[in-house]
Amino acid sequence: MPANTPAGDSTTDPGGGGSGGSSSRSSGADTAPAAGHVSAPPPVNVIAANLNQDLDLLDFAQLRAVSATWVRGFYLMQNADQGDVAGQPGMKKLTAAVADGYGTVLNLKFDYAQGLPDVGSSAMDVALARLDKALAVVLGQVDIVVIGNEPFFECGQKTGNLNAFYEAVAQHAIDYRKQHGAAATKTQIFMGALTDLENPKKSDVPLINRWLAYVKGNPDIAGTDCHPHVASMSDCQRYLDSIVPRIRPDQKFLATEFSLVKLYQKHLSDPARRRRPARSEPHVGGRVPVAATHVR
Repeated sequence: MPANTPAGDSTTDPGGGGSGGSSSRSSGADTAPAAGHVSAPPPVNVIAANLNQDLDLLDFAQLRAVSATWVRGFYLMQNADQGDVAGQPGMKKLTAAVADGYGTVLNLKFDYAQGLPDVGSSAMDVALARLDKALAVVLGQVDIVVIGNEPFFECGQKTGNLNAFYEAVAQHAIDYRKQHGAAATKTQIFMGALTDLENPKKSDVPLINRWLAYVKGNPDIAGTDCHPHVASMSDCQRYLDSIVPRIRPDQKFLATEFSLVKLYQKHLSDPARRRRPARSEPHVGGRVPVAATHVR
């Protein structure tokens, strides 16, 4: 079996691209599952519908329109302080998708702009209490839980305790799953997501090495997530070269976000070129009619 599981698609900026968390917005469209039950394939070489932080906007009519069978989003852990997690709009949509048979992936986003809590600190106790609240809702329900979203960006780039923090969070999730019986084992636990692997900072290389060594050495971790927001397809290959040889044969990787955003960024200042009409195109009143398709 190939050691890869591309499970998401996004064109978000690698810095996060949003404030995170669920909101109470409504799309105004069909947001309830259909009567028919979805049969999700195994999460190997599957493209998922990615909602990022906007799981509350999950629209089942749109999922059906594109024949989607997997859904991915992330949950901002600070939102666990805002009452019952299970009753929050995004979580309600996610568990509705589970009930209707969709495959589901949820990244748990620990966003600390001033740096991650130290293991054993009171702030770490708060982080683990939030984790317990989220795990109580998703374990045994969601297929894949990813510990982290983009750790190297979501720590204020203060990475001194990054590995210690995420290893402690992962072990807490593993212990929680073991304590909650066989039903909880439906949920696989991944670490994630690694970023900038095509050209990592020199100071990040030891942290990435430790990350992958932890993933490989922990039998309860199913693999690692990555977010190849890159400038070329060859840069994507560098992600594979960095990850695949360094995980176990029984492990996989996820790519829950990916894009060519860095290629787009290189061309933001390019001059716009006026389109020349083909000879066969009719001119009406000196203007070239243009047909456009709006993709929502």
